[in-house]
Amino acid sequence: MTADAYRQIIDTFFGHSPYADFDARGGSAAPQGWGQHNPVFEKLIHEVQPRLIVEVGSWLGASAIRMADLLAEQNIEGTIVCVDTWLGSAIHWREETYRRQLNLKNGYPRLYHAFLANVVAAGRQETILPMPQTGENAARMIGSLGLVAELIYIDGDHEGTAVYADLMNYWPLVAPGGVMFGDDFVAEWPGVVRAVQMFAHKIDLPIERIDEKWIIRKP
Repeated sequence: MTADAYRQIIDTFFGHSPYADFDARGGSAAPQGWGQHNPVFEKLIHEVQPRLIVEVGSWLGASAIRMADLLAEQNIEGTIVCVDTWLGSAIHWREETYRRQLNLKNGYPRLYHAFLANVVAAGRQETILPMPQTGENAARMIGSLGLVAELIYIDGDHEGTAVYADLMNYWPLVAPGGVMFGDDFVAEWPGVVRAVQMFAHKIDLPIERIDEKWIIRKP
């Protein structure tokens, strides 16, 4: 299924690999992320043995590369679909310190190409497949193929309404017995906490926590 999913997404939506003819020289940036070394990744990949992972919010690829490394270590032939616009959040545009991270050219961020370069540098382009879309569009696209994922990692927008929308959009794509999990379940991000709590109440399932990560398991 996994190899088929990788190929199916490329054939249906892209026509060819996003890495084809990509020149990674000089285009990489530090594969920055937040909490990619948290033990939750190793724990869940070991428990669930996922053949398909969807990550919503990928930035420069640190967590995706970490998960790809863990799949390889555990001899799991899996695919990681990375959903992101690679346009940055409002704070990246408002504040000069963060805006520099966007690496603007002609007023447009170059984060996506840095992500590709980081994946190539890590040698994980056969596992990690970027989907440069909004979360809503990507959920519809993946769902239209009849695909379900054993792991879905939500770490995109941090505003409550946007987080709740991601949870609603991606829960139907979690395979039975699979897991949806995410980051920033802390007081500093009240919108994330509120959205996850509201969603868990709606589907009547408990929230597990490992540090700042939240976990909801589908029966």
